[in-house]
Amino acid sequence: MKNIVPRGYMLLKDNIVRTDNLFGFPSKVKGRWAEGLNLPRKGERLFFAGCGYQFMAYAEPLLEKIKSMEDKGVNVDGALSLTMGLRKPGLNLPALLSKVLPGREDPYTTVLLDAVGILRRLEEDLAYLGEEEPCCGSPLYYLGFLEDFAGRAEEAFRRFKEARVREIIGMVPACTSSLKNLHPKFVDGYDFEVKHFVEYLDEVFDRKPVRLRLDKTVTVHDPCQIARFLEISDVLRRLLNRVKGLTVLEASTSREFTMCCGG
Repeated sequence: MKNIVPRGYMLLKDNIVRTDNLFGFPSKVKGRWAEGLNLPRKGERLFFAGCGYQFMAYAEPLLEKIKSMEDKGVNVDGALSLTMGLRKPGLNLPALLSKVLPGREDPYTTVLLDAVGILRRLEEDLAYLGEEEPCCGSPLYYLGFLEDFAGRAEEAFRRFKEARVREIIGMVPACTSSLKNLHPKFVDGYDFEVKHFVEYLDEVFDRKPVRLRLDKTVTVHDPCQIARFLEISDVLRRLLNRVKGLTVLEASTSREFTMCCGG
């Protein structure tokens, strides 16, 4: 019975519980993108960057290597077992890789830098927890590790309260949905106002009208969490329609019928 849960699932659980992120990298990697921004660690409005944007440049080479192993017929399940086994004597493969990666252009944290830059230009005060930012834990919930998820939700609640947070602006749709819809089910007294970045930005533009222009045609892809869980597809389009000269096209499958990206 002990092997009934796939090793890949167990590795994800182990990563989140041990290292506070999906990929198993050291927490100090989280804040690297924000070095020099001088964002305070405490404040009523919290910028929540999420694992995806902060770690993907490090995780991508690792995932590509796993895919290459699969293509060559290597037993990836065995490789996962080796990765977990190395942790017993204190060896953490992702931690070792984080010392030399990313050795490539990082388009992911650029999104975070742009978002912070936009909010600062709009004179919106922000706090950011850096390496203390908790993992939202949503993979634990969807894989059925509910006790572990409850523990992560409680830990996130504690860190937010210590930072005097009242409002959370999430960048990753899945993280935002977890903080908004799942955590309140597991934590008594959960009273944070949680919004996705596009939702918050749309509200700011209501308060602070800005003249925007971009002569371009774009097609909207609704992330699953944006459309089906946060249910803010209309907000996304309203934000885009604020830009003069921008032609917004709909994909053949959109809104709640959007096609999953497979990520």
